Amino acid sequence: MGQTSFMIRMKSHFVEGHGGVRLHVREAGREGGPAMLFLHGWSQSWMSWLKQMEDAALASRFRLLAMDLRGHGSSGRPVEEAAYQENRPWADDVKAVLDALGVRQVVPVGWSYGGSVVLDYLTVHGMERVAGIVLVAPAVLFSKEDYGRWYGPGLLENAAGARSPVLEENISAMRGLLDACLVRPVDRDWFEVQLAASMVVPPHVRGAMTRKRLDHEALLRRIDIPVLLVHGLDDRVVRSSVSRELAGWISRVRMELRPGTGHCPFTEEVDWFNAALADFVMSISADGMSESGQG
Repeated sequence: MGQTSFMIRMKSHFVEGHGGVRLHVREAGREGGPAMLFLHGWSQSWMSWLKQMEDAALASRFRLLAMDLRGHGSSGRPVEEAAYQENRPWADDVKAVLDALGVRQVVPVGWSYGGSVVLDYLTVHGMERVAGIVLVAPAVLFSKEDYGRWYGPGLLENAAGARSPVLEENISAMRGLLDACLVRPVDRDWFEVQLAASMVVPPHVRGAMTRKRLDHEALLRRIDIPVLLVHGLDDRVVRSSVSRELAGWISRVRMELRPGTGHCPFTEEVDWFNAALADFVMSISADGMSESGQG
């Protein structure tokens, strides 16, 4: 992509989420097009999705929304751990964004922890407004008992440092985690932007999120809308076996396992990913998704 540009035509919105938390949302693309909502991973920001939000082909066809989750980016950072521990705050935040921006139907695209946020929304608010789901290397299963079953060394070796109140430990851990996310080379500017964004997230937020139990199996077995699962086979953060298992639970699933790719296929294989994303959303639109994402 060359040097990252922040000069493209985007709108910024601020929305009041659960408990009065101020949520930041970026918007690009065609206002009347089918809507996607991009949800980033643990200790990242909306800028994880720069190569989608800045893609001219996507922007010409779709309404592109990317939010900073609570505790991240330019959104509010509640201090109390309870603000990150239950399904409802995350679910209500997504609903608040959809309501404030007049989105009737949406395809949420959840990467890593963002996949859990998608499923939190469905747990609390149902599937009526969700036309389909894209889960990218999803972190949707977690308990202390099976931590190593689902997560690889990229997370296991850096999680403690990422939660530490010591700045140099934070920096080392977040650099190590971001390195572990990637198998294919990416441009240095993208890497530096993501590392800077990750350092904005306070350690207490990272810690609270890792203490939330994630168990979405029952919901995944009930989902009756189309789901696209994308996972790099060389992912060192969330094991690709997660997506293989999820695919066995979901009735209407398409799975793409990418060899030679890590935790960030949307950056490591940007052209392929953007084309696959467009194809999936357009196939849903052909089946009846509202051409206008607005009310």
